Amino acid sequence: MKRTLISLALIVLLMVSIPVSAFASAEFNRSIFNGRDDLSLTADDMTGITYVRSSGWADGKTIVTSSASAVILVSPFISLTDPADFYVLEFDYQGYHWADLNSILIKIGDNRYIFSNCNHSYSLGSDGTVFENISFDLTNQMLSFMDDLIQHQNDEIKIRLQGTTQSFDFTLTDEMKDEILTLYDVYVNGGGIRKSNLDGISLAEKTVVTKNGYPLK
Repeated sequence: MKRTLISLALIVLLMVSIPVSAFASAEFNRSIFNGRDDLSLTADDMTGITYVRSSGWADGKTIVTSSASAVILVSPFISLTDPADFYVLEFDYQGYHWADLNSILIKIGDNRYIFSNCNHSYSLGSDGTVFENISFDLTNQMLSFMDDLIQHQNDEIKIRLQGTTQSFDFTLTDEMKDEILTLYDVYVNGGGIRKSNLDGISLAEKTVVTKNGYPLK
């Protein structure tokens, strides 16, 4: 299972690479990628979307083996498009039984965040394994969540992927936290949190976030 999931990650990264200048948003500071061997950039020629991931993601460093029949991949990435640039935190599940994932619970210090009504997709593999991913796009309201994550990056951070039929609990490893925060730093320094960009994303994003039972504002 773990080997299969790593292979899938490598397949994604073997997409045809095109200079980021050809596709990245004109408002995103593309010079941020200069000399960054720790980043992997791939572009979809048909959609014009450039994907940015940390190279550690392809090495399988963000994989959690939840059980003998379940593998979780922590998969943060940046998606540069026209007209918006997204920072996405995604979790991929591969196993033999559907989980019907519906929410993400994250405990940072004494704060408990619940992300519901997230983006969710699924597919069935030819070998009978099932694939699900659940994710959310960063919005204005979630900036305080990222600040909390940064402040507690050296502490234990717990995750629960909540599903109708299965749920998965795990703790972020140092590698996972590095992946998440490295890409966030790139996103911030590239101009991803500029007001015009996040305002548009925040208006369209359907994910609902609460902190200790209260909506994030």
